[in-house]
Amino acid sequence: MTHSQLLLFVILIQQGLFGIVWAVAARLGLARRPARHWAASTGLVAFGMSLMLARGQASPWLTMALANAVILLSIILLRRGLQIFGRLVPTDREHLLVMGLAIVCLVGAVARGNPVLPVVIVISIAMGWTLLRSASEVRRSLESEFGRGPARWCALPSTVIGLLFVVRGFLAPLLGPQIGGAISDPGSGNVTMAFASLIFGLLMNAMVIAMTIVRLVRRLQYQSDHDMLTDLLSRRAMVPALVARVALVSFAHCAGVSGRV
Repeated sequence: MTHSQLLLFVILIQQGLFGIVWAVAARLGLARRPARHWAASTGLVAFGMSLMLARGQASPWLTMALANAVILLSIILLRRGLQIFGRLVPTDREHLLVMGLAIVCLVGAVARGNPVLPVVIVISIAMGWTLLRSASEVRRSLESEFGRGPARWCALPSTVIGLLFVVRGFLAPLLGPQIGGAISDPGSGNVTMAFASLIFGLLMNAMVIAMTIVRLVRRLQYQSDHDMLTDLLSRRAMVPALVARVALVSFAHCAGVSGRV
């Protein structure tokens, strides 16, 4: 087993575990709709990587066209889940356009018999576009809820990984045959690709888990500080607020007296 194959097996295990996490989260009602999208996204990544393991042994229609289409769909589902999480309207027309154009390019590349370079360019740019758009949406939608700093940190993984995909797409013609090949070929650059995919999956899922936990904590804090029937502050939350208010009024009064003296 080559290093790239070993890394891909690790990715399969990683995505399977994250898929279980999101399936359980959806079952428990923790961000149910987004969690379903993220569970499906991790499952598709695992399926796409499984197809890539057969590259060089099975048909390019499976290992190149279908594998890359499935992984692109997983990125789109990830973005759609983030849109729902951020209370945005899903951009389904854009998703269909990106997916449709990618499939047309994939089919054309495989049909011409030399699919590696065109597939890398198309899929890299499509994934980069989707991730960069998702990063912008995450930052804008979560800024009012989490604050500017946390929202930017949440958007950072998508931004960095999206830029890397775009750069990979534009550099692919310069790299030539080194950009792709059989997974079992140690000189094809697939070790780097597999390791990057491992880090990508870890960062993206960690970011989404962090957002879900922060929202859950804020929701619990709000429910703890407000009455369930009237939605007014509870006694527990009102006492510190009154103490702070009295202290502020006292300070202002003392400052006014000092100014007159």
